[in-house]
Amino acid sequence: MRRLQESPNTSVAEVFNWALANRLPLNEKKNKVLTVKEKRLSTKINNNPEITCNGSLLTNVMKVKLLGLEIDEELSFSEHITTVCKKVTQRIGLLKKIMNYLPLKRRFLYYKALIWLVINYARSLGRVLKLQKRAARAILNAPPLTPSVP
Repeated sequence: MRRLQESPNTSVAEVFNWALANRLPLNEKKNKVLTVKEKRLSTKINNNPEITCNGSLLTNVMKVKLLGLEIDEELSFSEHITTVCKKVTQRIGLLKKIMNYLPLKRRFLYYKALIWLVINYARSLGRVLKLQKRAARAILNAPPLTPSVP
């Protein structure tokens, strides 16, 4: 077990030394440790490994935001999907409030600029697809139960 603990510490030290040599110093206080694990193995591994860098203990976290993507320790992306859906829902709500002031062409432009980009980023997700259909109904000023196929 001790060898397993030393390996990440050695790797982290190598990364920090490389960054320092290339004039890209890293702040130990801003770096965190995310232990990615499989659900059935979560009880068998150390959830809080002690990873150090330059003598500082790095903080263990259960989730982290990286380049706008929320990553959790089980790689489920459920929190990320929730965040995307919340963002799209807010933008559809705003579209509904301003749609009477915008012609169809401008509503579609709003959709492409502020909703489609977020949806396209996470298109394969079922919840997001439902929101895309709701946005289409808002653009066309269609009732909530209007089929999306036509």
